[in-house]
Amino acid sequence: MDADLADVGVVVVAYRSADTIADCLRALPLARLGDVVVVDNDSPDDSAARAGAAGVRVVRQANLGFGAGCNRGERELASDVRLVLFLNPDAVLTEADLSRLVTHLRDDPRCAVVGPRVTSGGRPTWSAGHLATLATELRPLLPAPLSRLGPVRRLPPEHAVTGPVGYVEGACFLVRRDVLAEVGRFDEDYFLYFEELDLSRRLAVAGWEVHLCAEAVVEHAMGASTAGTPFGASPHMVRSRLRYLHRWHGARAARTYAVAARLSWRLRQLRGRLPADERRALVQAARDGVRHGSAPARR
Repeated sequence: MDADLADVGVVVVAYRSADTIADCLRALPLARLGDVVVVDNDSPDDSAARAGAAGVRVVRQANLGFGAGCNRGERELASDVRLVLFLNPDAVLTEADLSRLVTHLRDDPRCAVVGPRVTSGGRPTWSAGHLATLATELRPLLPAPLSRLGPVRRLPPEHAVTGPVGYVEGACFLVRRDVLAEVGRFDEDYFLYFEELDLSRRLAVAGWEVHLCAEAVVEHAMGASTAGTPFGASPHMVRSRLRYLHRWHGARAARTYAVAARLSWRLRQLRGRLPADERRALVQAARDGVRHGSAPARR
């Protein structure tokens, strides 16, 4: 049976999403939802116009990052919305799968956030994982024989077990709005990436659970918004990872990761696997991440 969606609001943060956002919105049962807001982060294309053509409310702002866009969208939702779906503009979630997420969240009072399994091109990809530690983040930097011994943050794409996880991928997840108010919205100092891990860590500290609902599936065209930008999203990933490590594991952990990462990037450059200009961008991102990792959260 389809769940009642009258108290469900949807927030979509768009940036360079003109090619995907119409499909994203078309899949949603707009007439049954409590509210839908698209936050356009100053897209240089016609993302906002295409979202508006779908009949939803569009809010435009400077590109302050994904977390800031999510926070703006949540604040714009109608006051009677109780459950908030954060959905990427390059993700497609059907009405049936949304109903499965809503039912799961309503049926388990311990669960604050639930996410679906994620597919890309119809094939399973990363959907959930364990909360990050210094060891999980160092693992990809290590030589192959050593990296096989370290802990893995992400659960394998084939993981399809409904229940508690450390976090679910930020492309699509449903959250209780009152719990979001309790633990705080997204930290806007994460421009891109690690916002969902930081939120999940705060939820865990407050005694809430994050669940994967394996019965629900979202199709995600991964990286559509960052395609074509210089070096992709790698510098943002570096800065956000260092902020997370500094906040939850201390300055020493952040500095340790930064040193190991710079050594790894240098070796990759010497082996011809990393262009010099990209390495310089990553090194600068690491410096920024260490320098600003202790900044207070902005929500």
